[in-house]
Amino acid sequence: MKEVEISKQIMQYLKLFGYAYRINTVGIYDQAKHVYRSTHSSRGIPDIYFMSKKFGVIWFEVKSTKGKLNYHQKVFKTLCFDCEVQHHVVRSLDDVMEIVK
Repeated sequence: MKEVEISKQIMQYLKLFGYAYRINTVGIYDQAKHVYRSTHSSRGIPDIYFMSKKFGVIWFEVKSTKGKLNYHQKVFKTLCFDCEVQHHVVRSLDDVMEIVK
């Protein structure tokens, strides 16, 4: 399953428990100029930001079964660890359901 499909499932599930926001790190295509415009998001920011009273703040990086973190994603994950903020690399809705239940 593609990461975008996994992300959609996860977003629907997380919204049952609190606020979930999908971070769009891919540029937006400008048809008039035939280029991708930057979203101005920082490199390495995870795919999903989630927060709720029960679970606090959690960042989710969604990867396919073969997907790997790039350098910037690893740096962000380390920063979260150092700041005691939850960060999880998830590959399916089941992974998220083990964390948020």
